[in-house]
Amino acid sequence: MKKLIPLFILFLASFSLLAQGDVEVPTTNQPLITKRTASWCPLCGGWGWTLFRGLLEDNSENALLIAAHYSGEFLNPTAVAITSNFGGFGQPTFFVNNANQNANSGNGATVRNNVKTLVQDINAQPPIVQAGLRARIDDNYTVEVEAKAKFFEATEGEYYLGAYLIQRNFTAYQAGQGNAAEHKQVLRLSFDGEPFGQLIAIGSINAGMEVDLNFFIDNSDWEQAGIVDIDAVYDGNFEVATIIWKKEGDTFQVVNT
Repeated sequence: MKKLIPLFILFLASFSLLAQGDVEVPTTNQPLITKRTASWCPLCGGWGWTLFRGLLEDNSENALLIAAHYSGEFLNPTAVAITSNFGGFGQPTFFVNNANQNANSGNGATVRNNVKTLVQDINAQPPIVQAGLRARIDDNYTVEVEAKAKFFEATEGEYYLGAYLIQRNFTAYQAGQGNAAEHKQVLRLSFDGEPFGQLIAIGSINAGMEVDLNFFIDNSDWEQAGIVDIDAVYDGNFEVATIIWKKEGDTFQVVNT
């Protein structure tokens, strides 16, 4: 599901309180919008920067948006795996779920409008499967995510649920913007180190089926994610999100966020 959890808020609650009650699963259908990008890419800091800001403005309430750095200063294995899964080449490249939007310097306004319409269309469709989550962080930088996936319709296939850490904003270098660029929605890592998460169902799946999962990251994971100031994990700029994938052949298709 697209439910982004500010970790600093959850830090205020005790583990015992958070452990009570079931994780709720909403009946939403929300796509993933991905910007394939790199810190050294001037176009990513030019027309791609402007387009991503527009997509954030239009769709933040109705989709999960991530900036996936497949190269450069903010490269990480999860971003590399997800962008490779989508295919294509060059940067910036924009995807809605797995579909390349073929954005370029001359069609940004058109792509922005098309994406907004596409997001609304996806939102209007009933979900096959969705997930709910809650996250908590302790004073040793360990984050635990409790997630529940629920299938609302009978289906078949091979489904996975992944949990992801996203940095909402930070200031750093970006070609085309300079040293004081404000980066937004940067994908930092996948929980448990699996870019597409854990298998939740395979084969014939009944409507109403539910699967409970737990994900963790600890001190060493923050460092591998490139978080230099580890105390910044408590500053309210980190969120957790889930993505449900369906594996078809060698490709993971986005199903819901």
